[in-house]
Amino acid sequence: MKIKVKTFKEKKDGSAVVNLALDKEAKDWLIGEGFVAVLKNGLNISESHPHPKRIRQLVEDLDGRC
Repeated sequence: MKIKVKTFKEKKDGSAVVNLALDKEAKDWLIGEGFVAVLKNGLNISESHPHPKRIRQLVEDLDGRC
């Protein structure tokens, strides 16, 4: 897996703009990790979802793959 920072520019507010070069393995990993993080965040924000147990099971299944 290869991840290379091509450009990095820090902004006045303390945030930054980063341009990355990723090989396929790195891109697939990053997308997978992001998808799992979004699902977990959704569970933490709202337990009122009609099927939280099903979503929790999907997250656990995805965690086993990543």
